[in-house]
Amino acid sequence: MRRTPILAAVALALAPAVGQAATAPPAPAVLQLQITGPNRALGGTEGAYRVQVRNTGAVTPARDVQVSVPIPADAFLASRPAQTTVSGRTVIVRLGTLAPGTSRFRVIGLRWERNASGQRCVEGYARSDTAARVSTARACTRITPRGTVDPVAVTRVRVDGPERLTAGRVGQFRITVTNTAAAAAQGTGIGLVLAPGMAVARQSGGLAVSGDTVTWTVGRIPAGASRRVEVSLRSGPTIRGLRCNVAYAGAANATRLRRSGLCTQVVPPAG
Repeated sequence: MRRTPILAAVALALAPAVGQAATAPPAPAVLQLQITGPNRALGGTEGAYRVQVRNTGAVTPARDVQVSVPIPADAFLASRPAQTTVSGRTVIVRLGTLAPGTSRFRVIGLRWERNASGQRCVEGYARSDTAARVSTARACTRITPRGTVDPVAVTRVRVDGPERLTAGRVGQFRITVTNTAAAAAQGTGIGLVLAPGMAVARQSGGLAVSGDTVTWTVGRIPAGASRRVEVSLRSGPTIRGLRCNVAYAGAANATRLRRSGLCTQVVPPAG
């Protein structure tokens, strides 16, 4: 049979479609986040919260799984595993790759402020490079305040340090905590959450480092008195731009956790 020009053109147009069978992309990973914690807690105590993610998909591994857990306003981070980082008031839990049908978990510790009361919820958001959707979950705890709290507050936290720092160099930072209340602050603690790219350059007495958080225990601060701690921080050699370190302080008989920050401009080396 002799082909007409029109039939020949149609056959040529259909040839690639016939020769190349369409292949459907694999189904994405499906994340299922679950957060569990205590149903009840007493103000001033620590609670353990389990953050677990399961890949319920059947084909695709969930790669680079991470869960963002914002810290509630009247709580602070008490403990965390090594596979986590802190960015401001958010804990980032890294779980790596999850094969289909598998799960992994981490446990973080939150300490509630002494005057916290009512229902407080810890929320989380799980995501993966190969998952189509973000999975959310929450665990709620009813907090009972621990009686009447002595009206002591660490009312002023100040951070001093260099406004500019050359990449790869060391800067000296100071945190001053002042108790402006009428009674002594008991069991005072100070913490510093380091900005990404900043690290402790030299260890000194009384200083403890856990991941990107530095802590000190300074104990009792009399009424009207101050305590100061210092730390040497080094910026990474490739870091550029504004880097902000956040300090916080609290006391066993204080009603609030106080915070302050200092931002430093990291600049490239001269020449």
